[in-house]
Amino acid sequence: MLKQLSVIFLFAVTEVSEITAQQAWSLDQCIGYAVEQSPGVQKQMVQKRIYDQYYKESVASLFPSVSAGTSLSTSFGRSINPATNTYENTSNLNNPYQLSASLPLFDGLSSWYNIRFREAGKERGLKEIERVKDQLALDVMQAYYDGVYYMKLVQLAEEQLVQSRQELTFTTKKEELGLTAGADIAQMEAKVAADSFNLVRQENYQHLSIIRLKELMNYPMDSALEIDTMLADFIPQTSINNLEEIKETALSTLPEAEQSKLLIKEAKLQHKMAQGSLFPYISLSGGISTNYYENLNDNAADKRSFSSQFKNNRGEYVTINLSFPLFNKLSNISRIKRSKYQYTISKLDHQATINKLEKDIEQAAADLAGTGKEYIQAQKQAYALQLAHRVNRRKYEEGLISVIELQTSSNQYLQAEADLVASRIRYLLKDKLVNYYRGIPLIP
Repeated sequence: MLKQLSVIFLFAVTEVSEITAQQAWSLDQCIGYAVEQSPGVQKQMVQKRIYDQYYKESVASLFPSVSAGTSLSTSFGRSINPATNTYENTSNLNNPYQLSASLPLFDGLSSWYNIRFREAGKERGLKEIERVKDQLALDVMQAYYDGVYYMKLVQLAEEQLVQSRQELTFTTKKEELGLTAGADIAQMEAKVAADSFNLVRQENYQHLSIIRLKELMNYPMDSALEIDTMLADFIPQTSINNLEEIKETALSTLPEAEQSKLLIKEAKLQHKMAQGSLFPYISLSGGISTNYYENLNDNAADKRSFSSQFKNNRGEYVTINLSFPLFNKLSNISRIKRSKYQYTISKLDHQATINKLEKDIEQAAADLAGTGKEYIQAQKQAYALQLAHRVNRRKYEEGLISVIELQTSSNQYLQAEADLVASRIRYLLKDKLVNYYRGIPLIP
C-alpha cells in the first residue's frame, strides 16, 4: 500500500513539474504573443486597409461617373405659360428628371500613374507592418534576455548569500574556540549584509525587467509571467567571413530598405502625375432628361398626363469636352518642380538608409565576433577564479588567509560568474541579430 502511495505521489510531482515547466515562456512564445497583441501592429494593419482603399479609389477613377436627379417646384404669380409663351397670373408645377454620365478619356496619364502610385503605397504598407513587427521582436528579445540575465544574477546572489552565511557560521565557531578575533565576525556579518543587499537589488532589477517585457508584449500586468532561463549551447564565432553576402541579403530583404525603394518609386510617380497636368484633358459625357409640367389653375379635362409628358418631353445629349491648361497662376509648374525636388530628396534618403543599414550590419558582425572572444575569455576567467576561490576557502578554514582575503576572492569569483552570464547573453543577442540580417526571420 505504501509503495503504491509512493508511486502515486511521484507521479503527481512529475505532473506538477511538467505543468510548471510548460508555464515558462520561451523567447519565440513571447515574440509571437507580442506581435499578436501589439496595438502598434494592429494600427499598421488598419493603416494598410486605408492604403487598399486609396488603391481601389484610384482604379475606380477610370470608370464612368453616373448621376441621376429630380426636383419638384411650384411658382405663383406672373410667370411664363409654356403652352402660350406669355406671362400670366397662374400657379405652375414643374417636375424635371435627368440622368447623366461622364467618362475621362485622357488626362495626361495622371490617372494611370496614380494607380501605380497607390499600388506602391499598398506595398509600402505591407513593409511597414513587417518593420513594426521586426522592431517589436527585437525589443522583446532584448527585454527577454534582460530578464534572463537578472534571473541568473539572482541565482548567483542567492548562492553567494548562502556561502557567506556558512562562512559566518564557521567564523563564529572559530571565535568560540578562540581561534579568531571578534573583528573577523563583524567583517563576516558585514559581508552577509552586503550579499543580502545585493540579492534584494538583483531581485528588484529582475522585477523591473519582467515589467518591461510585459509592457512590450501587452501582457496583463496583474498576471504572472515566467520565462525560460535555459540558454542554448553554442560554439562562439570569433570572426565573420561572409560579411558582404550578409549585406547583400539584408539590403534586399529588410523592410527599411524595401520601404526606402518604394518611397523613391512613389516620388517618381508623383512627378509624372504633376507633369500630366500640362496635357489637355478630354472627357466624354452624355445624358437624358425629361419634364412634367402642370398649370394648377387650369381645370381643363384635356390636360396632358404625366406618362405622356414624361415620354414626349424626353431629350438626349452627347458631349466631348476638351480643355487646355493655359494658365493657372503657375500652380502646375510649381507642382512639377516641387515633385522633382521631392524625388531628389527620396533618393538622398534612400542612400542615407542604405548607409545606416550597412553600418549597423558591420557593427553587429563586429560585435558578434568580439563578444565571441569575450565569452571564451570569460569562461577561462570564471573557471580559474572558481578553482582559486575553492583553494582560498580551504586556506581560510585552515587559518592561512584572513577574512578580507577570502571576501576579495569571493567577490572576484562572483564578478567573473556575472561577466560570464553577461557575455553569453550578449553573444546570443548578437547572433540572433546577425542571423536576422542573413534573412532568418525573428518571428516564429
